[in-house]
Amino acid sequence: MSKAAAKLFTPQPNVSRVINLFEQELGSPLFERTSKKLKLTAYGKSIYSYAENI
Repeated sequence: MSKAAAKLFTPQPNVSRVINLFEQELGSPLFERTSKKLKLTAYGKSIYSYAENI
């Protein structure tokens, strides 16, 4: 997330907060969270694919 935060010119906690709010709004997790990294869920991949197309 720190790379995403740097690209967006915002602190990492803001990125985490927005992702969490988006997941709550969608009602489904976008990422599988481990102690070391994030991995897109199948639902997250579908959202990513949709976002790329628009």
